[in-house]
Parts: sequence; C-alpha cells; structure tokens
Amino acid sequence: MEKLISIIIPAYNAEEYIVRSVEALLNQEYRNIEVIVVIDGATDGTLEKCKEIAKNDNRLKYIYQENKGVMGARFNGIEHAKGDYIMFSDADDYVKPNAVSELIKLIQKYNADIIKYRYIRIPKNVEQEKYSKYDEKIILKNTDSEKNIYDLFLEGYQLHSINNEIVKRELFTKINIDKKQRLSFGEDFLLNIELFSNAEKIVLSNKVLYNYVAVPTSLTRTSDISRIMGNIEACINVYSKLHEYLEKWKINSNENIKKVDIRILFETASLLFKLQQTPYNKKELEDLLKANKMKEKIHNLRKEEIEKDTKYYNQMIEILDMI
Repeated sequence: MEKLISIIIPAYNAEEYIVRSVEALLNQEYRNIEVIVVIDGATDGTLEKCKEIAKNDNRLKYIYQENKGVMGARFNGIEHAKGDYIMFSDADDYVKPNAVSELIKLIQKYNADIIKYRYIRIPKNVEQEKYSKYDEKIILKNTDSEKNIYDLFLEGYQLHSINNEIVKRELFTKINIDKKQRLSFGEDFLLNIELFSNAEKIVLSNKVLYNYVAVPTSLTRTSDISRIMGNIEACINVYSKLHEYLEKWKINSNENIKKVDIRILFETASLLFKLQQTPYNKKELEDLLKANKMKEKIHNLRKEEIEKDTKYYNQMIEILDMI
C-alpha cells in the first residue's frame, strides 16, 4: 500500500506566495499526499486563496487559527495530519516536482525515521553544502555513526531547518518540547535536536529537492530592530540548551562545552552585526546581554578563540566595541 505523505505549511499573510507553494506540492509526481496549510492569524487573502485551490483538489486542507507562531502552527498541522510521514514547507518556498517521489524511493530503501535532503537558495541558485562525499549517509543510534549527528549540532549549520527533511509521524510522539512556545529564532534547530535525538535511523541525502526563496519581507528575514533584539535573546536561549543536551548525550567534555560557547558567540555576533546597522537602543541591548551573561562570555572567548580566526576578527572587534 502506498505511503501517505502529509506536508504542513504554516502561513501568515502569505497571499503573494501561497499559491505557488501549494501548487508545487499538489503537482508532485507522487500523488498520495495531503497538504495542510495552517493559516496563523493571517489578515490578508491567504485563506481565500486556499479556499479557491481546495475547490479543485480535496488533497488540500486548510486550518485557520489565532496567531500562535510557527511552532504552534506546525504542531496544529501535525495533530490533523494522517500521513505515515510528515514534511514541512514555508509558505514562500516550494519543492521540486519530483521531491516526494524521490523521498518515497529512499523510504522504501531505508525505512528511516528521518531523511534529510538538501535545498537550493533562490534566486542566486546556491546549493546547500553536501552532507558527505556519498550520495546517502546512514546514521544509526547507539553506533559509532551517531557521533556524526552530534558534530552537526555542535559545529555545522545543516540542521537549522526542518523544511528539508521528511519525518515518520510517530517520531513526534516521542519528543519533549514546548509546543506552545513562541520563538523568533532557532525553532527548527530546537525541534531538530529532539527529533534527531529520538530517531533510530537517519539518512542524509545529497539530493537537492527544496527551493529556499530569499524574500526580504518574509517573517524569518526581516531586519527591524525589535525583531533582531528578539532574535538575539532567542538565539542565546536556544543554543544554550545545547549545554543540557551535552549531558544527555554524555559528551559534555570541556572541548564540546567550548564548542557550544563559540557557537553561541558567533550566532549572537551575526545578529549584533545586523543590529549595529540600525538605530538600536544601546541600554536595552546592554541589559539583554548582561542578563544572559553574554557580554562576559564574549569578552572571555575573544582572547581565547576569536583572534585565531581572521574571518571573524575585524567584525568581532567592531561588535565588542559596541557593547
């Protein structure tokens, strides 16, 4: 019997892009799918566009909810999903025409809990870096290969999005995460920590199946001051949780603790650099960094690590002067 695939799209004021995103899914070569658009308090024409599409294709379902954020929208979609596997897409992105059929082949081949594939950035057509030199890399829990996942969380950026993966629906019943929390940064990373920690078999595929569209007005890419401030706070909190997982994974060596601290530093520095280009409230920023002990941590790491990395040195000096 064919596997049913559920694809969930959280959407907030996405009338300009939602038709392209939904139709890219409904026009997939593999037909046994359901598309669930969770309209997260949108005030534009997103709902009306979904209603029009659904008149001609009953595989599209739409849910309107009060604004709860991306995490709340996704889990609402999961609760309504009937598929054996679940995928996600942002409302302004879209998948390749053969995406689901290629993933079905991998499901049949490996019966994995998670299959991670690659994306390409549109319009610059820049592909995500490869996971490995092999077409597919298999990671099994409680084997030596499990270390590869920990390395990706500690050092890489390939687990920052949940949109380029397909997950067994039952895996979502095993995770421990606050489904109602609202984060402006790092939601996918936090969710992936739980999913990948509970998966028995993971496949990293180098197939490029997802189009990530850089839209300046998209929620996850805005540059207003209040959002950047929120992102800084969320960034610190989300990546700090890696310290808890180091203990859970029993890999809390001094070396790995330092890797997490450097990760927090660089992620925060990137956001601080964006903030520096705006008329930010210096006192508010100072209070935020002080409350999270980030200022002290940044200065401590500067001598030990930053000066070794010329790529970040000038940027970090500028940022450190700012705070």
